[in-house]
Amino acid sequence: MNDLERAAALLADHTVAAVRGDEILTHEKRGVAPLVEWVEKGVSLAGFSVADRAVGRAAALLYTALRPERLYAPRISEGALAVLADAGIPVTFGEKVPFILNRTGKDICPMEKATRGDTDAASALVSIRRALEQLK
Repeated sequence: MNDLERAAALLADHTVAAVRGDEILTHEKRGVAPLVEWVEKGVSLAGFSVADRAVGRAAALLYTALRPERLYAPRISEGALAVLADAGIPVTFGEKVPFILNRTGKDICPMEKATRGDTDAASALVSIRRALEQLK
């Protein structure tokens, strides 16, 4: 089993998993919270294969800072695919959707909305933090 397959298998118990040989990083928080935490801690995912349950545009922008070797997502938005392609991050996915929906499934994810105008991870992080504050 390669690193990407191992990371994907870890999604049964985690929201995101990164594997590089014997190194494994996992998280249980939902949404972009794990990625925000990793970016703020200065984590590099260089050389890691990452599996994430759902990748929207906000997550994709954060992945451009984390720089994984490759990414797998069972569900990914069209905007996320464009961001990852521009950044040269190879992605494999199950279902492509126009947008990631919020947890009720009735509207676009607030993080996807918040990062519509952002073009890099730094500006996305500011927009995400602002959106998270408004949701409290």
